[in-house]
Formats: sequence, C-alpha cells, structure tokens
Amino acid sequence: MKIILRLISVLFFLFISKVIAQPVSRSGGTLTKINGEVFLYGGYTNSTTTTPKGGTVYNTNGCVIGGLWKWDDEKKEWLDKNPSNAPAGRYSHSATVFTKDDTERMLVFFGADGKGGVYSGIWSYNPSSNNWDEMTQSGDTKMSPRFCHSSTILPDGRVLLLGGFDKDFALDGTTWIYAPKTGSWEKKGEFPDMYRYGHRTVFVNNKVQLFGGIGPQDVSNQLWNYDMETDKWELSSGNDLPSEKRNSGICKEQLDEKATPKGRQNHGMVASDKVNKIWILGGDNAGNDGPFKDVWEYNITSKSWTRLNDLPSPRTDFGAALLTDKNDIPTGILIFGGKSKDSTLADTYIYPLTEVGVKEAKIIPNEFKLLQNYPNPVNPSTTISYALPYDSKVKVEIFNVLGQRVDVIVSGVESAGLHSTLWNAGHLTSGVYIIRINATPVNGNANFTKSIKMILMK
Repeated sequence: MKIILRLISVLFFLFISKVIAQPVSRSGGTLTKINGEVFLYGGYTNSTTTTPKGGTVYNTNGCVIGGLWKWDDEKKEWLDKNPSNAPAGRYSHSATVFTKDDTERMLVFFGADGKGGVYSGIWSYNPSSNNWDEMTQSGDTKMSPRFCHSSTILPDGRVLLLGGFDKDFALDGTTWIYAPKTGSWEKKGEFPDMYRYGHRTVFVNNKVQLFGGIGPQDVSNQLWNYDMETDKWELSSGNDLPSEKRNSGICKEQLDEKATPKGRQNHGMVASDKVNKIWILGGDNAGNDGPFKDVWEYNITSKSWTRLNDLPSPRTDFGAALLTDKNDIPTGILIFGGKSKDSTLADTYIYPLTEVGVKEAKIIPNEFKLLQNYPNPVNPSTTISYALPYDSKVKVEIFNVLGQRVDVIVSGVESAGLHSTLWNAGHLTSGVYIIRINATPVNGNANFTKSIKMILMK
C-alpha cells in the first residue's frame, strides 16, 4: 500500500510540475541588448539527441541553432520568444542594435550555415512586434557574406563591419559601413594589420574599439581604435609580436603576463562610456592549452590594463552583454554558453562589477540539483551542495531509514546560485541516512524535491 501511495504522489508531482524551458548548450551565439533587455540568438551545439527549435542538423557532431531567447533579469531565467518569420539558424554571425521608427531593434549580419556555406542576408528583429524582417542591400559594391567578423553600431545609426571569412575562407581587412535606413554599403579604409577574424568590437569613447582576433601574426593581444573622421585605425595597446611569442602571451616590453592580457580570439568584450572602460573575458589562443578564464579591465583614460577575478570556468566563443543600473552604471556582465575544451556549454553567468572593483563571479545554474555529499561515507562531517536556478525558500533535512527527521541543516530563503554547507553527524549513530531538499522558487515556479542516500560510518 505504501508503495502504491508513493507512486501516486510521484505521478501527481510530475503532472503538476511546470516545465521551465532553457536554451540548449551552444557556442558561436550572440547576446544583444535592446531597450535594456538582453536577447540570445543563434550558435551551434554539440548535442545530437534533439534538434533545437529553428535548428538544423549539419553533421554528426551537432546542429546549428535558430530561435530567440530573452533574459528576465528579475526572475533570473530565459524566456523563449518564438518570433515569427525567423531566419534560418546560424553561428559565428555578428549582431548589433539600431533604431527604426523610435524603436530599438537587433541587426544580425550573415553567419555560417554549418554546411560549408555562408548566409548573405541581414535580418532585423523588432521586440515590440516579436517579428523578424530581412533588410535591403542596395548598390553594386557590397561587403561579401561572411562569418567570424564583427559589427558595431555608430552614433549616426550606421554600422561598421570588419574582418572574417567568406564562403571560400578568403580573409579580408576592409572596413565597411552599412546604412540600415537606405540599405547602402560604403567601402572604407583597410585595416593596418591586413586582416582579422575571431576579434570583437565595441563603441566607446567616441570610437570603435577592437581587441584580439587572429591576423597575419597569429593570435593578437592588440587593442585598436577607429577614427571615423580620418578613416584610420590606430593602435591603443598591445604589441606586434612574432607568432611563437604571441601565442605564449609574451609581451615585447614586459614579460610579466599579469600586466597585459594574452593574445586571444572568440572572447567576450563589453564596454561602458559611463566609466570609460572595456572588459575582456575568456577566449582562446587557437592552441592546444584550452580556453581561458581570465578577465581584464582596460581603463581608456589611463590606457592601462588591470586583471580582475577569473570566470568560474574556462570558456570561449560565447555571448556577453553589459548589465547596468537605472543610471547606466555597470553592475555586471551577462554570459551564456560558449565552449569548454571538450563541449558546448549551457550555463548562465552573471559576472558582477562595482564602481570600485569586482566581486566574485556568480554562476546561475539552469536547473535545480542536489549533489551527492562528499565525503561519503561520512565520519563525522560532510559537505552537502545544491544548485538553485531561482531565488528560493529552501529546506534541507536529514532523515533516518525509518523516515524520522533527525536534523534540519538549512531553512530559509537563498539566492540563485551554487550553495554548500558543512554538516556534522557526530551526534548520530552509524547507519544509512537520507538527505532531502525542498526548494520553492519565490517567482512562483514549481517546487523541487529530491532525496539522496548517505552512509555514516564511525
């Protein structure tokens, strides 16, 4: 009878549980801030078990991703927007924001289709109507479709694009300007270092700023800025190094790698005019030593680099967006996904920033978890860890095999993130015990309950 009742209760819980959708793991996607809200688009995933919405399988290693997600910063969760007239899934595209009819919209340029081709279209997403539209491209002179390039919105509403590969993997260093209002292209000057791909650009301090990427000298640690009036790129920071030294991160003027970031590609890059700073996160050096997890801050006024606290884990080729308060003061950097050394990732990070420094990065899990305690067997202390994707009212209890509660470890509201607590079982006798967690999200989502066994051996 007890078994039947237990089965009924489990089935009832599964029936009433609300399924919270989350973006699949991905690399090569973009995060774009529109009207203060962050949107996730595109990428590719190693997962071959399911095809994501709007995605297409491109080989046995995974699939290209379509779809569109919006980050709810209050609830700390992703919302599936499911827009109409969506373009085909893509990765290694570029994305920026522009204004049309007094409404901020996202612009997506080109990108790889995963089948050896490159998309030629430019697409606009309107969050007010939740609809995509393909943009016009006029004139005979146009930037060729490509991937691994960059795009940056300018104060006059036009967009500056640079670098990347075309479908034949030909490299290009021409600076291009696209006008969303007319669909026209304008060819500008050449990049001094011949070409770039895997770099990142932002607009800050009245200039387009470019960091990293791969050029003729392999992986770069250079920071360049583009002067629109003179149509010239100027070197702000970094060194022109031989490839064998560039890959090792050695600087010409100073061998201390703590003074200047290593050369890298596929990193995160955000900036703030309010504090006149640029932040560089993660990336890789196209070598065999795996992705980076270091974070750097560049002060444009003093022209100096400062190394900050690392990311919780190494990653490359991910989306990053700056979070700010109502006064546009930076509060953090939102990061989703990317790639570790072995696979694509699906976790969400908020890397906190303050006016005077940086706090430890905080990981926001994408699901509830109760991890196996360690050590197990216990004698007499052990660490119990659990993950909360939302701020939740949490209770962690210990029961004996008779179902009697013998201890309450945690009871109260805790913030989203990873939590650990040390528990001492010195007052109990040896035997098998049950750890049970019950978490009730404060945003009203479904409860989470899970139990695991542990052994106390004195």
